[in-house]
Amino acid sequence: MRAIIKSLLTAGLLLTIPVASFAQKTGWDSLNQEVLTLTLKGDFSTARPKAEEALKLAEKTYGRSHLRTAQSLNNLAFVYLNQNQLPIAETLLVRALKIFDKKPSAETSDRVQALNSLARIYASQKAAAKAESLFNRALLIIQKSTVPDSLQFAQTLNNFAGLYTGQGKFSQAESLCRLSLIIREKTVGPESPATRQTLDNLIYLCARQEKYPDAESLTQQALKIAGKFKKLYPLETANYQNSQGTFCHLQQKFAKAETLFQSALALREKNLGPENPMVAKTLDNLAEARKGQKKYEGLDSLYERIVKILEKNSGAENPAVVEKLEAIARFYESIGQDKTAKKWAARAERARPKQ
Repeated sequence: MRAIIKSLLTAGLLLTIPVASFAQKTGWDSLNQEVLTLTLKGDFSTARPKAEEALKLAEKTYGRSHLRTAQSLNNLAFVYLNQNQLPIAETLLVRALKIFDKKPSAETSDRVQALNSLARIYASQKAAAKAESLFNRALLIIQKSTVPDSLQFAQTLNNFAGLYTGQGKFSQAESLCRLSLIIREKTVGPESPATRQTLDNLIYLCARQEKYPDAESLTQQALKIAGKFKKLYPLETANYQNSQGTFCHLQQKFAKAETLFQSALALREKNLGPENPMVAKTLDNLAEARKGQKKYEGLDSLYERIVKILEKNSGAENPAVVEKLEAIARFYESIGQDKTAKKWAARAERARPKQ
């Protein structure tokens, strides 16, 4: 689930493409439309020369301080940002913002996009104070606008939450993420990718703060949504079942955790194969849930399966295999099953690499 945090600062902002009637369409408008089409396809290599050409045309036709020039700077920066060329993107965005700030007629969305993009760059550079200042400016601009853009507001909140998460400020990040989730649920619905990603982020933040009841409840919410797409994405359902099972286990709800792990196991075995490492991890979770209930019958066969998968994927003498064998032996010793403990300890000794 840690991987979820990487998505908090991903691009979610559309390029600035002004609407013009077909009769009024200019060469600059056409170039920008091409840039939009290419970026939506993720073809940033082809988009870049088009965006550079649009900037040159705007500067020549309208002047270096015109709003269309600022929009072109913004769009080109977006392309460079997605190519991970941050210093160039930063220079372009700083220049764009200087123009936007001098133009009261500048579109709110244009200015907010530039602030968001520049804040993301500063966040990646660990310049947290600069990034926080820009996110605050973006939120204030949206709130003061005549017709606030709810989706852009939610995106800014999400990006801001990403900054706080990177600083370990999980409580502040959670507050922003919850507000972003409410907005997205109302505007684009609970099943949209953006809403579901925000829900995942919130689950992560609650887990990091050891708010396991909240994390469990949110995961149940995500699981209900994922269930609607189970035939298309069965492993996503399995992942949520496994996560919810983990949160239940941490609250000592062992019986419920066992049920969830069994469901996750069935999906993973079917879609990944019985010897996949993820199957071993799920079997291990299932064993822990049964141990929590002191349901020791049948544990040995679970452990046999786990070790067999580990040996197949890592090798019989891999340190992870030896460590698992030793852990199993210690467990059986702790519950007074000395004969079984000695069996596993002997296997661990045989698996240990010889000096």
